[in-house]
Amino acid sequence: MSIVVLILCTIFIFVFDKGGQYVKVRSQNALLTSEVEDLQKQNKALKDEIGKLKNDQGYIEEVARHEYGLLKKNEIVFDFNKKKSETK
Repeated sequence: MSIVVLILCTIFIFVFDKGGQYVKVRSQNALLTSEVEDLQKQNKALKDEIGKLKNDQGYIEEVARHEYGLLKKNEIVFDFNKKKSETK
């Protein structure tokens, strides 16, 4: 009888104790599941961008212009957002 009580107490501590392994593993599993979902979203976004870079000439031009500042032949850029430095 005491063995049964000991086993039940051990199971209770393992499952329901806040410091118990079951609770820790369960919370870690939830965290890892969330991380996997985020990585899957990032992976899909990267695959979509790769597809655009391979097949969409307009997207390639847009990336080249915005990220690398490239211009077409005989094209001039006027940047009105930059402030002139004040000299005293």
